[in-house]
Amino acid sequence: MDVWTGLPWWVRYPIALLLIGLGSAPYFLGPDWAKLRCDSLYLCGMVLLLIGPSEGQKKGYRF
Repeated sequence: MDVWTGLPWWVRYPIALLLIGLGSAPYFLGPDWAKLRCDSLYLCGMVLLLIGPSEGQKKGYRF
C-alpha cells in the first residue's frame, strides 16, 4: 500500500474510478451482464479511492 499512497492524486483517482466503473458496468448493461458479479472490482476500487497518504506523509515526514 505504500506504493499506492506514494502516487500523486492524478494517478490514484482515475485508476480507482476505472475499477469502480468496471465493477458497476454489468449492472447497467442488463440482466444478462449482471450475472458476471464484478463486486470485487467495485470493492477494490472503493478501497483504493478511500486510501490516501497519511497526515504524516502529507507533511513530508518519512517513516
